[in-house]
Amino acid sequence: MLHHLKKYFLPVLFILSALIISSCNKNVMEATVPSYLTIDTITLSTDYPRQGTASHKITDAWVYVDDEPAGVYELPARIPLLFEGSHKITISPGIKLNGIAGTRAPYPFYNDYIKQINLVKDSTIKLNPTTTYKSSTVFAWLEDFEQNSVSIRKTSRSDTSFIRYTGPRPDSVFEGNYSGYGFLQDTMDLFEVASLNSYVFSSTVSDVFLELNYKTNTSFTIGLFVNTGTTQEQKQVIIVNPTEVWKKIYVNFTPTVSNSFGADDYKVFFGFVKSASDPKAKIYLDNIKLVHF
Repeated sequence: MLHHLKKYFLPVLFILSALIISSCNKNVMEATVPSYLTIDTITLSTDYPRQGTASHKITDAWVYVDDEPAGVYELPARIPLLFEGSHKITISPGIKLNGIAGTRAPYPFYNDYIKQINLVKDSTIKLNPTTTYKSSTVFAWLEDFEQNSVSIRKTSRSDTSFIRYTGPRPDSVFEGNYSGYGFLQDTMDLFEVASLNSYVFSSTVSDVFLELNYKTNTSFTIGLFVNTGTTQEQKQVIIVNPTEVWKKIYVNFTPTVSNSFGADDYKVFFGFVKSASDPKAKIYLDNIKLVHF
């Protein structure tokens, strides 16, 4: 009798166990089916000319769900989220600090894009985020070379000047009608220019950045002249590599300013030296912005 009970009981037990396991796996699978967001680009809108150009290089989306981090995604992106129903989605526009891929961060001067979204499992919602500059952003220096006067001057060491480019427009101007142009040729060896005006920052300032569009056939340096009243120290911040196409860069001056105790003011400088491989070295700049809080 016991033998017959075992004969029928064990297969039933196996089937029930399989059903329970299958049910658990199904629940786990359903719990891990994501909702999706897609973002192709994040656009910037500016109040021109007060805030300068709307040119930007937003490369990443820093995503938050109900104010909790949900990942960083290089654009364009398809973003899986293990949520459903109505949730607060926050997108912080991200950049490459100093143009370096390994130093990505949200750009502190851009506003977050925030939207309440009804997420549906295994469905995709396309977002078209836009951003603006935060109202607390101070535009200390704007130079787009569209005016007759240029707010950049050669230093006493420079062999050449920086001029407003008025030649043929294709490839030599990023946008608008003019750009800034510097070059070395023949017997010239050093190109070095600085902002016409000096700028005052507290050593405790939270963020100081320089934005610009550029194109160059030679490496060039961006940095700060730090004036203490009795001395002027030249501090290199980054070296920018050659590029045959126009690019946008965000230069982080914050560490340099924070470490410059006793500084009265600062000037931004650009410079390069001629090498054998660049007998006619040249640089084009456009849409310079010096911003801080």
